Amino acid sequence: MKRLFTAIAAVSLAAGSFGAFADAETDAIFANVITRPAEGVNLDYFDGMYYIGFPDASQISDNPNVVVLKNTSTGTTYRAMTSMASEIAGSQDNGVYYIFTIGTQITEKGEYEVSFPVGAFTINGESNPAFTTHFSIGLAGETPDPDPDPDPDTPVTPVDPSENPLMVFSVTPEPGPAQLELLEVEVTFPELGNDNIMGPIDGKTYSLTDKAGEEYGIRIGTDYKKFTVYIEENLPNGEYTLMLGEGLFELLPEDFLINDKYPYAPMPDILLTYVIDNGSIVAAVAAADTYTVVDLSGRVVLKDVPASALSTLEGGIYVINGVKTIVRR
Repeated sequence: MKRLFTAIAAVSLAAGSFGAFADAETDAIFANVITRPAEGVNLDYFDGMYYIGFPDASQISDNPNVVVLKNTSTGTTYRAMTSMASEIAGSQDNGVYYIFTIGTQITEKGEYEVSFPVGAFTINGESNPAFTTHFSIGLAGETPDPDPDPDPDTPVTPVDPSENPLMVFSVTPEPGPAQLELLEVEVTFPELGNDNIMGPIDGKTYSLTDKAGEEYGIRIGTDYKKFTVYIEENLPNGEYTLMLGEGLFELLPEDFLINDKYPYAPMPDILLTYVIDNGSIVAAVAAADTYTVVDLSGRVVLKDVPASALSTLEGGIYVINGVKTIVRR
């Protein structure tokens, strides 16, 4: 059977061990559990995303953000920021999975326990029992210190994300050259799987401001491998900074259930500078002898008129001699 998860080395979720299920089929489903990280594995770091799969199930739903991850060596506790449950996309076999993320990379050494309370999810219509899984960080060949006292002068160096292809992105329109207008900005991550951009994540920051620090309204929508920032008001001439904070979206590769090298990445900080300057464009079209003006619906407003006739235009967006132009009144 094709597996899209890394198998547990020593699974403790034996058939019937939970009890009280409606039938033997559900017992069998919980007897075949697969996780990433694998049960008992020692990691150099935890990337912030945990998967648990049930290859023999056909339906799953989740109760968001109830799973708890705890470093039992230090007492540090993390709660799921986001969670999702779904069928295994693209698999020829049956199977479902549950994913939760904590929104940060963990490098703190210790033994970790993942606690699933009753009702964290349902499998084939039945609520899960309470259970735990386990992994460790940085303990290969070591005995964990029951009362660790980390050296504050020794910084923890997170894994360098610069080589992670998930973080490669393109932006449309490109920042730099003066724009006639700025209605939306599209950010695309080509290495993501379809629908594998998750967010915006609550608590993460984004803004559009001018040089004086005045903020302008924006909203964000997602679509497959990209997200789009929509500017909700007309921007006057000037310079603007679009700030999209680190972790605003969570990025998953096409085969995120089997990609061990780059299984997950928080979106990097993105800082874009745009210049709005419609005056220079108006000056450029003003060099012509006559002007034809068309509105955005294709209606001819003025045809073959002298430059002086442009002063009669109401404020709005027009195509003047083939150039999209903003007229402000």
